[in-house]
Amino acid sequence: MVQDDARRAILYDLDNSIQRLATRTENTDEVNRLSGTYHNLIRQWAQT
Repeated sequence: MVQDDARRAILYDLDNSIQRLATRTENTDEVNRLSGTYHNLIRQWAQT
């Protein structure tokens, strides 16, 4: 979906961080915000 290597690396790091934060229940709001940002970046950077 995202052809640029640098952008894919950013998404990969962001996704890994979100997954680590999601293991702690006190981070629910932060995880939701970061997940929204992650998905918005995919929508912006994806090739159609």
